[in-house]
Amino acid sequence: MREVQPQIHFTDKALENLKQYYPDQKQREEFLESAKKIPKQFYSFKYNETKSQTSYILRVDNTQEPSQMSMGIRPDIGSNPIFSYKENLYYYETDMFTGNKMVIYDSLQKVNFVETRKTKNILGFGVKEAITKYKNYDLIAWYAPLIP
Repeated sequence: MREVQPQIHFTDKALENLKQYYPDQKQREEFLESAKKIPKQFYSFKYNETKSQTSYILRVDNTQEPSQMSMGIRPDIGSNPIFSYKENLYYYETDMFTGNKMVIYDSLQKVNFVETRKTKNILGFGVKEAITKYKNYDLIAWYAPLIP
């Protein structure tokens, strides 16, 4: 099990667009400050050269602090998907509200990332930055080429 501290970063364009939703400077600053307080998440990672599976682990918050609204973006591909790179598929199990388990699968979409030569350290791992454009989105990925 790995503890992950999500982070959110806003582009200059996103910061400009926030003015529509929060015309007051103080409100924007409060929103940006609250966006930094994303709670830690817990995952189980299983992978090899041909398959990978990431499972989200829900943990109970026993702190006595008042709860805060959190923002999160999870892929719309079901829970605990398995990615088969050899078959170029991802699949996951669901019950579709019927009680009967079914396996749903679809093809993996290839996205070509380009390294930017930027590097940094995240949670003790040396990582590199890669970028791409997918549909209408600019994607930035920080990845660890070597995981011990």
